[in-house]
Amino acid sequence: MLLTRFAPKGVLEQLWCLPCHEQTCHYHRRTRLACALEVTRRRAFTGVVMGALKISGLEKATGVPRTTIHFYMREGLLPPPQKTGRSVGYYSDRHVDLLREILRLKERGLGLQDIRRALQSHEGALPEEHMDLVVQRDEALKSRILETATRQFAARGYRNTRVADIVTELGIGPLTLYRYFPTKRQLFLEVVNVFADWMVEYVEPQIAADPDFIKRNMRRVSGFLGLRALSPDMLGFVRAEALGEDRELRALVKRMYWQLLEPIAKELDQLGSPAGSPLAPASEFVSYAFIGVLETLMMRMSWDDKYSERDYFQTALGMLVALQALYTGEIDFAAKNAQYADMVDELTRSGPPTPPRAASMETGEARP
Repeated sequence: MLLTRFAPKGVLEQLWCLPCHEQTCHYHRRTRLACALEVTRRRAFTGVVMGALKISGLEKATGVPRTTIHFYMREGLLPPPQKTGRSVGYYSDRHVDLLREILRLKERGLGLQDIRRALQSHEGALPEEHMDLVVQRDEALKSRILETATRQFAARGYRNTRVADIVTELGIGPLTLYRYFPTKRQLFLEVVNVFADWMVEYVEPQIAADPDFIKRNMRRVSGFLGLRALSPDMLGFVRAEALGEDRELRALVKRMYWQLLEPIAKELDQLGSPAGSPLAPASEFVSYAFIGVLETLMMRMSWDDKYSERDYFQTALGMLVALQALYTGEIDFAAKNAQYADMVDELTRSGPPTPPRAASMETGEARP
């Protein structure tokens, strides 16, 4: 009853469970209510808005949909956000105040021109230098969250890592973390992107000067196996989210794959058009097919001990020889197998690579 009477509008639809930190929980209903009351208490004492907000936060704070927010900006009723990237903008407390004032004036029956004149007496947007500091502070906290989550996911895996452990180490509340990463799934996908960034930064400079297509890509094959070593949960999780309905999560999956596959696709284009083929397959499509084979090989390896890393590298070599033949028309599997036998042995002995930034996680020095 207390919750129904005093919780701000919208809180009941956004309850978080404190033990499991999930937005939908069927096992901790009482704690969900307690969590909602905590949200109510915090908002009562601190206000809805703290620092810079993304467009989703501005929507929640004001109840105004983003299409209307963009319309008001086009009409000159709202200042534009501070951009930190091509599609990322931050809104200040001033945007919240202006939107609330616009809504109040609309309730009085004023049109756009009258609202524009009424807002001219407003103080305007937050000073740019102050917004810069707010944005820098928010980005620094987001980086700290991502750094801590990266370390914990790598050590424990997805299932055994709790949001409660991450926020405890950081000394922040769960609501602060969810402000940047709305779900644990999104946080994990961001971490997977960090792993991919590290591996690309580590592998690509080592192979840039090598003129051999197969040698370069065998190193990438080894790096992909290294990603699995960093996070055994990654393969199944990423595949599931790639087919999910959440567009934002799918975009994170697409980004992760493309940073791994873009170099391969470009090199396939450089090999030329597939020999004798009237319908040349798109190199991007072919690169996705190749990484799909690698994922399937790793999945099969995880089931039992029948196949080894040597089998993984030997099969990948055969696939690369076939790809090269598709584009150049030159094929001699026996000769190619003999030519790269030593490399297969080397990669098998050395095991999957570990980027220095991942290795330094044990000493707490990693920075995503």
